[in-house]
Amino acid sequence: MSQSISLENFLKEFLASPQKGRNADEDRKLNDLLLEFSSLLFLEGEEETKEEVLLKDLGSFELDEFVNFYLADMHPEDSGINARGIDFLKRLYKFLKKTSYANKEQLEDWDEFFQQL
Repeated sequence: MSQSISLENFLKEFLASPQKGRNADEDRKLNDLLLEFSSLLFLEGEEETKEEVLLKDLGSFELDEFVNFYLADMHPEDSGINARGIDFLKRLYKFLKKTSYANKEQLEDWDEFFQQL
């Protein structure tokens, strides 16, 4: 059974976890971009609510939108942003699989996203 956790708290755990070959500054930047993207996607139009984006809200569609549209549109001058975004999401997915935060369906959905890359 998966636990419900906010995307922000999950990302904090991910950033705090030790990882080989990590560029901490780049991870923080991508972390902020993912939070910004998810807020725009899920909370736009909400009037000062305490609502949070939950990790379970992110599926293959949202991951695809983040990597293939949001990153490229927001940072057209950075030709490597998509590759770094994909690397970030792959490591995030690897971390997610080690936790109890995602159910089988969400993991399969994320798997589908990575198979289509």
